[in-house]
Amino acid sequence: MLSKPQMVLLALLFSSTLGAQEPRCENDFAPRAEGKNVHRVLIDIWGNVLDRSSTRMDEDDVLELGIAATPDVAKLLRVRRDSPFRSIGLGGIGGIIEAADPAMKTKFHNAATAPTCTVVFRISSFAPGRGVVGIYLLLASLDGAPPTLKVTEVPLGSVEVRVNPLFIGTFSVGPARLWLSRPEFSLLKTATDTLMTQTLVGERSRYAFYYTAYIFGPIDPEARRKWTQLVNPVFGATLEGVRSNVLAGLSIELPGGLLVHAGWHLGITQEVDPRLGVAVGGSVANQGLSAVPTVERWRAGHFGSVALDPRVFAKFIRALTSTTVPTS
Repeated sequence: MLSKPQMVLLALLFSSTLGAQEPRCENDFAPRAEGKNVHRVLIDIWGNVLDRSSTRMDEDDVLELGIAATPDVAKLLRVRRDSPFRSIGLGGIGGIIEAADPAMKTKFHNAATAPTCTVVFRISSFAPGRGVVGIYLLLASLDGAPPTLKVTEVPLGSVEVRVNPLFIGTFSVGPARLWLSRPEFSLLKTATDTLMTQTLVGERSRYAFYYTAYIFGPIDPEARRKWTQLVNPVFGATLEGVRSNVLAGLSIELPGGLLVHAGWHLGITQEVDPRLGVAVGGSVANQGLSAVPTVERWRAGHFGSVALDPRVFAKFIRALTSTTVPTS
């Protein structure tokens, strides 16, 4: 049986015959020079983080993992994703899918010596949450008679990255001010006649729920965005009378999970049944009516609203449940 140093030596001697593509080696790997949709992390062979471009990585980003090592060890290193793959789809919806755990801890260490080589691997398609990449060393040995080359993977360590989910839209809830007037009709009886009267009900407030669609593509709502990405179309309905009050317009996202919605309100209103043949203010004394016959009509008005992202509630609940009261 060969000892471990002998196995490493054999791996060095036979590495050219392993058939695996050797990873790219860079001497100027710069984690701070992050490109679009690229997250760069510099680690040692044990998985300790030496430097990184940022603390945020989205699920559609590519992880460029640089491992600082000596050239002889660098060509024997391999990595493997040890966390779930990203599901195929457009993205999640805010208020339904929560973001990755922000409390994930990452090991940071200072490099003991300046590495002579940084081997670079590119890994993608991480599922939201904790992304784990295992680091392995290829070892070779001669086994059997006649001797045959046997290659094994020896785990050295691993590195974790926080993978943030992307959203195609978000839900929100809040009070809406409706400016669509609604006529109400009644009968006014006098000593000699019965007249049909009308009362206009003006602006009123109702609670409503909304869906804001991110038309510029899936986004990480906790990352900084251009102002153009903060303005999106919104659709909604009132909680009371869902089928008779439809809302559509534009949404502007503000800091703190607030959203300002404004646009058009399509609502069902009542009109006097034209078959009655009497206008408002006319006499219906000979009609034998106990109430004014009406028909439903869709009419358009305007609305305005300030709503709250449900994720703010979720964070508040998490903060309450994680708070501990010291005991004496």
